[in-house]
Amino acid sequence: MNKLLKFGIASLSVFVLNAYIQTNAKADEQVATTNIAILESPSANFSTSATDENTTSTEILKNDNIISNGGQVNVEGQNATVSTDGKSVTYSYTVAYQRISSSTHGQTVNDLLIRIPKIKDATVKFTLIGTRDAKGKPINVNAPMKEIGFDDTENYDRETFNTPTSEELESGKTPYVVNTSNYEYGYMTDGKVESYGLFTNFDKSQAYKVEVTVPIDEAKKIKYLPIDARMIWKSSQEGGVQSYETGSQNLEEYSNHHLAVDLDNGDIGGMGDPSSIDESYVRNGHLIKSVSNPNTYITPNNGDWTRIPEDTNIDKSTFFNYVDKFTLRANTNVVYYVSEKEDMADQDVSALYTGNVVVDYLIKGTNQKLKETYNKISELPIYDSTGELVTYKVGDNNIERPDKIMVDGITYRLVGLSTSSDSETGTLKNGTVHIAYEYEKEIITTTVEPTTTTTVEPTTTTTVEPTTTTTVEPTTTTTVEPTTTTTVEPTTTTTVEPTTTTTVEPTITTVEPTTTTTVDPIPGSSSESGQIQSFSSEKATEAESKSVAEQAQLPNTGEANSKLFFTIASILMGFFGISLLKKTHDNK
Repeated sequence: MNKLLKFGIASLSVFVLNAYIQTNAKADEQVATTNIAILESPSANFSTSATDENTTSTEILKNDNIISNGGQVNVEGQNATVSTDGKSVTYSYTVAYQRISSSTHGQTVNDLLIRIPKIKDATVKFTLIGTRDAKGKPINVNAPMKEIGFDDTENYDRETFNTPTSEELESGKTPYVVNTSNYEYGYMTDGKVESYGLFTNFDKSQAYKVEVTVPIDEAKKIKYLPIDARMIWKSSQEGGVQSYETGSQNLEEYSNHHLAVDLDNGDIGGMGDPSSIDESYVRNGHLIKSVSNPNTYITPNNGDWTRIPEDTNIDKSTFFNYVDKFTLRANTNVVYYVSEKEDMADQDVSALYTGNVVVDYLIKGTNQKLKETYNKISELPIYDSTGELVTYKVGDNNIERPDKIMVDGITYRLVGLSTSSDSETGTLKNGTVHIAYEYEKEIITTTVEPTTTTTVEPTTTTTVEPTTTTTVEPTTTTTVEPTTTTTVEPTTTTTVEPTTTTTVEPTITTVEPTTTTTVDPIPGSSSESGQIQSFSSEKATEAESKSVAEQAQLPNTGEANSKLFFTIASILMGFFGISLLKKTHDNK
């Protein structure tokens, strides 16, 4: 039986083991199949993607040879600032541009012409603030630029006037700006603008700071000073100063790339007359449309010279499209680096915001002035030479903030600032800072009378009444009664009575003082004294009887408790003794 049982168990074990092995084998086959599917599927997809990508890239190269790296030109005006001595105002701008180039280094536009309205006694300064290194990485710099006349450039190699890279700056190369105001071609000689040329020989954007400093008297006539920047010379070579003499083509031969609409009559709009620029051209301190040619589109500002935005809201019928103008797509073997959404020009203004501070002195609750308006700060640019808002402070002396003002013999005293007033300290704003102090009429008669009334009446009342009350009553009560009671009665009363009298009488004395002797002090008749004494004796006797009666009624608690205690103790002692005797007897 045991053998048969062992045999059955062994057979069952073999069966279970076999089933387990087969199950694992099938699972392994499924996993292997799944892995193969996973490995094969991405491979096929990757192959397809790579093919598609290559095909797409090939199609781009074949069908579109125009590559854009962003816009071409951007001018971003900054707030005008006043000099430290207050004698001049500086209008400043950040100008950025990047050249148009090609894969064959042939057809390029590598210059930028900047035009500034000509203003009496104005000076112009250029600073290179952004360049590239040899690898094209943007580098912020601060290198003052040297101005040179166009005619003088003939004495140097053309490449001398290219914007230097960061490596060239480190090696000591000077950045130049070329004054082209006297270079004669057409309307540039009209004398209404000053012209400056910048040139480059590397791709991607670079940036310059342009500062126009104007005498304060001239600046007061100009709220918005515009400048124009546009790429001018299409060349067959890269770099250097370009002109007709170098075989370059002037792009302003095309009407939609002109500085002004009508060049024949010499009207160049706000570029010739900055005072004509009003709020219809400006929003938030920047131009929203050209001040000289509606065909010039305004490039949006982004505050980043390394990436120039492209123009927006383009009308193709008026837009200067360099790609279409010169059919760059016709030769697909050449790649051009240029934007089709950029007209290669831009304008902006530097805004001169001015403010002043005035102080008025008003009757409270009205607009009636007590004196002439005080001018704390006359019209002044609100930004100082560092670009920070100018600060002001009013009211730190009696001239600006008098405590009282006399008008027609009437004195007005300062109450404080009007609810509509600006703060006494702060920064200038575009417009007027208005500070208003309020004053009230001072009434002299009203001030004197209350003083007389208040001083006289309280003094009379306080001095007379308290003295009468305090002096008479305490003396009568305190001095008379104790003397009468203590001195007269000891002979008729026993030795015990003073104790009783002393204990009880204070209670009586506290009750009776007011009824006894307020009217008639010590000088009373002998019969009245006797009555008082007998009344006191009766009261004392009555109090004594009451005290004895109360004592008789009190329980003698101490004595009763003592008897009960001793009774219980005796019984307990008896039991204790009997128990001792019984125990002794048992022991015997």
